Amino acid sequence: MKTRLLLQNFFYIITANLTSLSASVILVTLVPNFLNKNDYGYWQLFLLYNTYIGLFSLGWNDGIFLRYGGKEYKLLNKEVLFSQFWMSVILQIIMTVLAMVTLPLIIKTYFIIYAVAVGITKTNIRNMLLFILEATMRDREYAVSIIMDRILFIGIILIIILSGKSDYRYFISAELISGFAAMFYLVYCCKDIVFSASKRFFDFKEAYQNIGCGFKLLLSNLINILITGIVRIVIKGRWDITVFGNISLVLSVSNIIMVFVNSASIVIFPLLRRINKNQLPGLYYSIRNIIMIILVGMLLMYYPLKLLLSIVLPQYKEALDYMAVLIPAYIFEGNIGLLGNTYLKTMKKERILLKINIVTLILCGLINLYTAYVMGDLLLTVLSIYLVLTFRSIITEMYLSKELMISIKKKILLELLQTIVFIYTSLFLPLFVSFLITLSAYLLYILFNKKDIIAAVKYMHHYYKN
Repeated sequence: MKTRLLLQNFFYIITANLTSLSASVILVTLVPNFLNKNDYGYWQLFLLYNTYIGLFSLGWNDGIFLRYGGKEYKLLNKEVLFSQFWMSVILQIIMTVLAMVTLPLIIKTYFIIYAVAVGITKTNIRNMLLFILEATMRDREYAVSIIMDRILFIGIILIIILSGKSDYRYFISAELISGFAAMFYLVYCCKDIVFSASKRFFDFKEAYQNIGCGFKLLLSNLINILITGIVRIVIKGRWDITVFGNISLVLSVSNIIMVFVNSASIVIFPLLRRINKNQLPGLYYSIRNIIMIILVGMLLMYYPLKLLLSIVLPQYKEALDYMAVLIPAYIFEGNIGLLGNTYLKTMKKERILLKINIVTLILCGLINLYTAYVMGDLLLTVLSIYLVLTFRSIITEMYLSKELMISIKKKILLELLQTIVFIYTSLFLPLFVSFLITLSAYLLYILFNKKDIIAAVKYMHHYYKN
């Protein structure tokens, strides 16, 4: 029964993320052809600013996720969560007003800033309800909200394209409309919380506990976003909005890998909170053996993707070369997103997660400033994403392997060699030759890990059976 429930949850989340993936593919292939390079750059700038909206929640949502992760929805204290929801609504409205007043004094792209400010209320209220559903494994409702958001967004985008309105501001408006629609659906799903008959409107003690618990995780997540975000900010400052748009496009394509990672991590965290702590090392080793075979295999996606996008987006053909650097970066990012961060949160090691991310961010900033402003080399600036994400992955896994008392050094070395071979051959050899070398290296990687993969599959089968 547990296995069936877990598979159902995976199905819901994968369906939602495949919808998001389809939306991303449509955006990547249609929008750059429809908007001029300048407008496309401004659209990407809005998306960049939008990623930092979570800061205005002060960690409230993250704290609820951590504290209630693994609990059953029907057993939640609805009166307490009622107060947390409406206190958060008040806070987000105040934050929206403050952002509308202060941010235009710093950043002169007024329409983008006002849109981001409006998005503060929409995103953080929606995220609180999403986190409650995610923490309690109500994955069906979670998935429906994601699917609704993306389908409505793409529907509006297609109407805009068919009507011939080639202005990035229409695209931003579509993002806001679809987001608010998903928010109202979540309000309906959690109506027993949002419209509780509780008279306990203000619960500052609970709010303090949630913010105190979640703030470190919030900072860690935002620093995680900044690690790649700072590269885009440096590129915008050193070069121009067109180059910024080019690199943002390639980042969007490379980020496809994270869709599959998010599908699994959303289910895994609440599950890990419910299991015996003695099972964590065996699960980590087994899950890692399985997912790294899949993630390393995703390097082969580069070749058909590059051929397809070169045909669909000929004006971005040169920019697509940077995918050879970014896709390997997201192999390591995927591993950390699925296992590293999830395990650290399960083990309540948010402080360690924060420290690792701070060190990585500082390293990223220093490398970016040197490669962009001293050397003036765009390729090396983009390559820094691979270097810092790989560094963070190795540091995190070394810490976890010590805590869980398992050995994975040889595996990390093999994966590192795989990505180095891929990057070198993709940048300096003909595409078909690079493909043959990468495929051969991948087959050797599978052969070397054959016994561990079989053992991992048997372990997981035995675990779910019992």
